[in-house]
Amino acid sequence: MKQRHQEAVELVANVEAPQMPQAPEEIPLDLSDDPMVIESLGMFPDLCPHMEGNHSILKHIQDGYLMDPLFSKVLNHIEHHKNFELINDNIYTHNQVGASVLCIPAVIHQKQWMTEVIIDLAHMVLGHFGPQKTTEYIRQYYWWPTIGWDVEQFCKTCPTCQTTKSSTQKVPRLLHSLPIPT
Repeated sequence: MKQRHQEAVELVANVEAPQMPQAPEEIPLDLSDDPMVIESLGMFPDLCPHMEGNHSILKHIQDGYLMDPLFSKVLNHIEHHKNFELINDNIYTHNQVGASVLCIPAVIHQKQWMTEVIIDLAHMVLGHFGPQKTTEYIRQYYWWPTIGWDVEQFCKTCPTCQTTKSSTQKVPRLLHSLPIPT
Protein backbone atom coordinates (compact mmCIF):
# COMPACT_ATOMS: atom_id res chain seq x y z
CA MET A 1 0.00 0.00 0.00
CA LYS A 2 2.86 2.35 0.84
CA GLN A 3 4.41 1.70 -2.54
CA ARG A 4 1.18 2.60 -4.36
CA HIS A 5 0.87 5.76 -2.27
CA GLN A 6 4.49 6.66 -3.10
CA GLU A 7 3.83 6.13 -6.84
CA ALA A 8 0.70 8.30 -6.70
CA VAL A 9 2.60 11.14 -4.97
CA GLU A 10 5.38 10.98 -7.58
CA LEU A 11 2.85 10.91 -10.40
CA VAL A 12 1.01 13.97 -9.06
CA ALA A 13 4.29 15.83 -8.53
CA ASN A 14 5.38 15.25 -12.13
CA VAL A 15 2.07 16.15 -13.74
CA GLU A 16 1.75 19.77 -14.86
CA ALA A 17 -1.42 21.71 -14.11
CA PRO A 18 -3.78 21.64 -17.05
CA GLN A 19 -3.57 24.77 -19.15
CA MET A 20 -6.70 26.62 -20.15
CA PRO A 21 -6.96 26.99 -23.91
CA GLN A 22 -6.19 30.51 -25.08
CA ALA A 23 -9.10 32.28 -26.72
CA PRO A 24 -8.27 33.72 -30.11
CA GLU A 25 -8.16 37.49 -30.17
CA GLU A 26 -10.82 37.71 -32.85
CA ILE A 27 -13.38 35.05 -33.59
CA PRO A 28 -14.56 35.33 -37.17
CA LEU A 29 -18.34 35.42 -37.22
CA ASP A 30 -20.63 34.87 -40.14
CA LEU A 31 -23.12 37.69 -39.62
CA SER A 32 -25.72 36.44 -42.01
CA ASP A 33 -29.11 37.96 -42.46
CA ASP A 34 -30.51 35.67 -39.77
CA PRO A 35 -32.37 38.06 -37.42
CA MET A 36 -31.80 35.75 -34.44
CA VAL A 37 -28.02 35.97 -34.85
CA ILE A 38 -28.15 39.73 -35.22
CA GLU A 39 -30.58 40.06 -32.30
CA SER A 40 -28.49 37.90 -29.99
CA LEU A 41 -25.42 40.01 -30.70
CA GLY A 42 -27.35 43.24 -30.31
CA MET A 43 -26.07 44.53 -33.62
CA PHE A 44 -28.97 46.24 -35.32
CA PRO A 45 -28.59 48.73 -38.16
CA ASP A 46 -28.50 52.41 -37.22
CA LEU A 47 -31.92 54.02 -37.55
CA CYS A 48 -30.69 57.64 -37.81
CA PRO A 49 -29.49 57.67 -41.45
CA HIS A 50 -32.92 56.53 -42.61
CA MET A 51 -34.68 59.41 -40.86
CA GLU A 52 -32.16 62.19 -40.37
CA GLY A 53 -30.61 61.76 -43.81
CA ASN A 54 -33.82 63.15 -45.29
CA HIS A 55 -33.74 66.96 -44.90
CA SER A 56 -37.49 67.32 -45.42
CA ILE A 57 -38.11 65.07 -42.41
CA LEU A 58 -35.73 67.14 -40.26
CA LYS A 59 -37.48 70.31 -41.42
CA HIS A 60 -40.87 68.85 -40.43
CA ILE A 61 -39.46 67.94 -37.02
CA GLN A 62 -38.05 71.44 -36.49
CA ASP A 63 -41.32 73.07 -37.58
CA GLY A 64 -43.25 70.64 -35.40
CA TYR A 65 -41.50 71.85 -32.25
CA LEU A 66 -43.41 75.13 -32.52
CA MET A 67 -46.80 73.36 -32.69
CA ASP A 68 -46.13 70.65 -30.08
CA PRO A 69 -47.38 71.62 -26.59
CA LEU A 70 -44.34 70.20 -24.75
CA PHE A 71 -41.55 71.09 -27.14
CA SER A 72 -42.83 74.64 -27.76
CA LYS A 73 -42.39 75.30 -24.01
CA VAL A 74 -38.95 73.72 -24.07
CA LEU A 75 -37.97 75.78 -27.13
CA ASN A 76 -39.18 79.06 -25.58
CA HIS A 77 -37.20 78.55 -22.36
CA ILE A 78 -34.50 75.97 -23.06
CA GLU A 79 -32.50 77.25 -20.07
CA HIS A 80 -35.29 76.13 -17.69
CA HIS A 81 -35.27 72.57 -19.03
CA LYS A 82 -32.00 70.94 -17.97
CA ASN A 83 -32.83 67.60 -19.60
CA PHE A 84 -33.04 69.16 -23.07
CA GLU A 85 -30.49 70.86 -25.31
CA LEU A 86 -30.76 72.66 -28.63
CA ILE A 87 -28.31 71.57 -31.34
CA ASN A 88 -28.68 72.84 -34.94
CA ASP A 89 -32.34 73.82 -34.29
CA ASN A 90 -33.14 70.29 -33.07
CA ILE A 91 -34.08 69.43 -29.49
CA TYR A 92 -32.13 66.60 -27.91
CA THR A 93 -32.38 64.79 -24.60
CA HIS A 94 -30.41 61.91 -23.10
CA ASN A 95 -31.59 58.31 -23.05
CA GLN A 96 -31.01 55.82 -20.21
CA VAL A 97 -27.40 55.17 -21.20
CA GLY A 98 -26.60 58.88 -21.52
CA ALA A 99 -26.54 59.15 -25.32
CA SER A 100 -28.11 62.20 -26.98
CA VAL A 101 -31.35 61.34 -28.74
CA LEU A 102 -33.49 63.49 -31.03
CA CYS A 103 -36.84 64.58 -29.60
CA ILE A 104 -39.77 63.94 -31.93
CA PRO A 105 -42.80 66.28 -31.79
CA ALA A 106 -46.40 65.30 -32.49
CA VAL A 107 -46.40 66.36 -36.14
CA ILE A 108 -47.81 64.90 -39.35
CA HIS A 109 -45.44 64.08 -42.20
CA GLN A 110 -46.92 62.90 -45.51
CA LYS A 111 -50.31 62.03 -43.98
CA GLN A 112 -48.74 60.03 -41.12
CA TRP A 113 -47.70 60.98 -37.60
CA MET A 114 -43.93 61.35 -37.44
CA THR A 115 -43.81 58.93 -34.51
CA GLU A 116 -45.70 56.37 -36.59
CA VAL A 117 -43.19 56.78 -39.43
CA ILE A 118 -40.32 56.12 -37.01
CA ILE A 119 -42.02 53.11 -35.41
CA ASP A 120 -42.85 51.63 -38.82
CA LEU A 121 -39.27 52.09 -40.03
CA ALA A 122 -37.83 50.62 -36.84
CA HIS A 123 -40.24 47.72 -37.06
CA MET A 124 -39.12 46.99 -40.63
CA VAL A 125 -35.41 47.30 -39.78
CA LEU A 126 -35.60 45.34 -36.53
CA GLY A 127 -38.20 42.73 -37.34
CA HIS A 128 -41.17 41.47 -35.38
CA PHE A 129 -39.60 41.17 -31.93
CA GLY A 130 -42.53 42.76 -30.12
CA PRO A 131 -43.12 46.08 -28.39
CA GLN A 132 -40.38 45.86 -25.74
CA LYS A 133 -37.47 45.26 -28.11
CA THR A 134 -38.86 47.74 -30.64
CA THR A 135 -39.15 50.42 -27.94
CA GLU A 136 -35.63 49.72 -26.68
CA TYR A 137 -34.32 50.00 -30.24
CA ILE A 138 -36.08 53.31 -30.95
CA ARG A 139 -34.96 54.77 -27.60
CA GLN A 140 -31.35 54.41 -28.75
CA TYR A 141 -31.99 57.20 -31.28
CA TYR A 142 -35.25 59.06 -30.54
CA TRP A 143 -37.53 60.16 -27.71
CA TRP A 144 -41.09 61.43 -27.33
CA PRO A 145 -43.33 61.36 -24.26
CA THR A 146 -45.60 58.46 -25.28
CA ILE A 147 -43.06 56.23 -27.01
CA GLY A 148 -43.88 53.06 -25.02
CA TRP A 149 -47.63 53.34 -25.50
CA ASP A 150 -47.30 54.22 -29.20
CA VAL A 151 -45.07 51.21 -29.94
CA GLU A 152 -47.41 48.94 -27.95
CA GLN A 153 -50.41 50.11 -30.02
CA PHE A 154 -48.48 49.73 -33.28
CA CYS A 155 -47.46 46.14 -32.46
CA LYS A 156 -51.06 45.30 -31.55
CA THR A 157 -52.08 46.25 -35.09
CA CYS A 158 -49.24 44.37 -36.81
CA PRO A 159 -50.63 41.10 -38.24
CA THR A 160 -47.22 39.38 -38.23
CA CYS A 161 -46.59 40.26 -34.59
CA GLN A 162 -50.00 38.94 -33.66
CA THR A 163 -49.51 35.61 -35.41
CA THR A 164 -45.92 35.00 -34.27
CA LYS A 165 -46.17 35.96 -30.61
CA SER A 166 -46.29 33.17 -28.08
CA SER A 167 -49.60 32.25 -26.53
CA THR A 168 -50.34 33.21 -22.94
CA GLN A 169 -53.13 30.65 -22.58
CA LYS A 170 -52.72 27.40 -20.70
CA VAL A 171 -52.12 24.34 -22.82
CA PRO A 172 -55.41 22.42 -23.17
CA ARG A 173 -55.46 19.15 -21.24
CA LEU A 174 -57.66 16.08 -21.30
CA LEU A 175 -61.23 16.55 -20.15
CA HIS A 176 -62.32 14.89 -16.94
CA SER A 177 -65.87 13.80 -16.40
CA LEU A 178 -67.64 15.13 -13.33
CA PRO A 179 -68.78 12.69 -10.71
CA ILE A 180 -72.46 11.77 -10.85
CA PRO A 181 -74.27 13.19 -7.80
CA THR A 182 -75.92 10.57 -5.65
